[in-house]
Amino acid sequence: MNVLRLPESEPALDDPFKDDLLERKELAERLTRFLANVLHIVSFCPRRGCDMQTFGKVGQYYGMDSETTIYTCDRCGQSRENQGSREHIESKVVREIQRLLRTEDWRNYIGDTRKF
Repeated sequence: MNVLRLPESEPALDDPFKDDLLERKELAERLTRFLANVLHIVSFCPRRGCDMQTFGKVGQYYGMDSETTIYTCDRCGQSRENQGSREHIESKVVREIQRLLRTEDWRNYIGDTRKF
């Protein structure tokens, strides 16, 4: 199963971008293998310089399908409340990663993508 859409035709032998295409195919294959082995999504403190791993705890419950999850940093105390259960939030993150890879929109978050 390929996650990224790649060009179907091979470059010509004299194509100056041949190596670039081969590197992109290799990167796509590595990302596909990586995602197939993802077991658990983890979150980290968004405060610059902290980067401590956080863990979601049940927040407020507002009735059926209206719970929240709070991610609090044990190091600096930064706290974020998100709509949904921890499982729902993690599933949403996985789906967004998959979308970014399929559409190649991940390049918008990397900066100079000529090396990919």
